[in-house]
Formats: sequence, structure tokens, C-alpha cells
Amino acid sequence: MDKRQSVVLTRIYWVKFCPDYPSRVLLQRPPHADGGAVFSMRDHTVVVALHTTSERGPGFSCLPSFDQGSLTGTHGFLFALAGSGICKLGYISGLFNKSWKETPPLFYSRRSPIAAMFPDPHSSMLQGDIDHCIIVAGGQSRDKNLVVEVYNSKRDAWDQCAPLPPEFQFSSSSQWMHSAVFNGKFYVYEIHTGCMSWLDLRQGRWSNTVMLRPMNPIYGFLIACRKCLVLAALYRQHPCFKLWSVNTETLQCTELGCMPDELFALFEEEDDEKDPLYTCVGGGDFIYIYSDSWHKDYLSCMCDLSGKTVTWRKLPQLPSPVNRFDKVVCFSSSTMPDFCS
Repeated sequence: MDKRQSVVLTRIYWVKFCPDYPSRVLLQRPPHADGGAVFSMRDHTVVVALHTTSERGPGFSCLPSFDQGSLTGTHGFLFALAGSGICKLGYISGLFNKSWKETPPLFYSRRSPIAAMFPDPHSSMLQGDIDHCIIVAGGQSRDKNLVVEVYNSKRDAWDQCAPLPPEFQFSSSSQWMHSAVFNGKFYVYEIHTGCMSWLDLRQGRWSNTVMLRPMNPIYGFLIACRKCLVLAALYRQHPCFKLWSVNTETLQCTELGCMPDELFALFEEEDDEKDPLYTCVGGGDFIYIYSDSWHKDYLSCMCDLSGKTVTWRKLPQLPSPVNRFDKVVCFSSSTMPDFCS
């Protein structure tokens, strides 16, 4: 494992897992890990890069064999689907637990669903432990593409709940949708159209769909941060990348900040007719904006929302030779919640 230091209190750690060398290294868990990425290669090796503002090193768990096409990172945890016909979910909260967990089979097989982990709203605190749930929505290509299932860790069982609204009939996959869990609600957001709805996790009911498109962006991402629900959006007419705080009661958007011109220029494509390609993840007080394009060297930057003003900075590039990948999966999490330990 190698270690590269960037700006003050910002470090990038990376480790490469090879299929013929089952690493058993597990270092002491850091106070918090802010963001990370998982990169898979054609030879089935896996590279993990972790950004942290901690002075202590991170801990890693060995990644199991998985279907590379299904590996996804979201809401501070990684998951992969496995099985032919019978579809199971393997998951881990970040990269700090010693082993992956596997759920019983889902009711429906899926490809590229949207998913999130959240504390069970019906459980009570008992000796510091809270049961957790995983919600999986969409990802079906047939007539069941709106189905939603929730896994309960205490019962080790899946339950079906109300399906996605019909407006998401043709976009119910992680390729077209973003999701966020905030204040007891599971939000789903269609990246290009701005169509949004939310599921009350206690009552199990979906809201009516609404449009969330402040200033008509090209596309946007919904992110649950510590203080607010954030919409990160790209604009074409006056090219820029903005962050908006979303009032979940009125759905009014208040601008939080705009990516500095010098950072925005790094993401721009040489072809003026092509829009910059971004992906966003976030958690706590941090939002990460990155490109999964190899010719941009997986460019990434971070936005810090903890202060009175929003601050931005570019993250260092991954060191050679682990800087060319076939798939990039990024996740973000502030201090891992108790129910994920």
C-alpha cells in the first residue's frame, strides 16, 4: 500500500487487491473517511482509493469476487448483485468492515437498480445498536421495472413496498436516476428531466412527482448532506456547475455555491459541442465531483460545506500505474453511522 499526501489534512490512500493474493490486511479504522472509489480492471484486480481528512491511515477489507457489472457505491456503502435467475445482494458499509454480508434472494432479479441504506425507522436504540434497512428500486427491464423491495437486517428478509411512480417507467435504473435519503425520506431524481418523488420510509407511501430544475440545468444529482438536501447541477447557456440547497417543505432552491472557473475549466471537453461529464457523491459536509473518464485522469474535486462559505479544492490524481480502469465506482460517507458497524 502506498500513500500520497496532497494539501493540508487531505490524503489519498490506495491499495490494489489481486485475485491470486487474498489480502488479509485490516488496519485500524480512521476517525472518519470522507470519500473513496473502487476501480475494477479486466484481469479482475480491484484498486481502492480513499480520500480522508484524517491524519490516521484507513482500514481496508478484502473485496470478494463479484459481478463487475453490478458493483455500485452509494450512500456510504458498496453493493453487488449476484446470481442467475435468483438474485442476491452482497453489501458492505464502506471499506472498513471485515467481511461482506449477503442477503437472501430478492423477489425479482435486477440490473443497475438504485439503492440506499438507512436505519430502520421502526426499530429502537438498544445498547447502541440500530437495525438497518436497504432499499432497492427499479433496475428491471420488463414489466416489473418499478418494483421496490426493502431488506430488514433484523429479520434478514425482504419486503415489497409501494412501486415507483409510473413517471419513472422508462428510467428506473442507476444509469438515469439518482437517490438520496434525508429526514426519513428516500428521494429519487431523474438526472436529465428533473422529475422527483420521495418515499416516506415510515409510512411506505410515495409522494406525487414534482419537477426540480432551478434555472433549467442539463442534468443534476441529488445529494443528502448533514444540514440539507443538495442538488448539484450543470448548466450550458452560461457554462457553470452550481450547488443548491433544497427546502424539502416548499421545494424552493437556494444557491449554495458555484464551482470556481479554474476548476470548471479542467472538466470541460475539447469538443465545444460536448457537455462536461460529471458524477457527484456526498455525505456529511462534503460533496465530491469527479469524472470517470480516463482521458481526464479521473479528475476529481471536493466541496466543503462545513463553514460559513463553501470552499472548493482539486484532489490529487491517482498515482501511476493504477490510473487506467474499466469501471469506476465512487462512494462518500462521513463518520460511519453506528448501524453500519
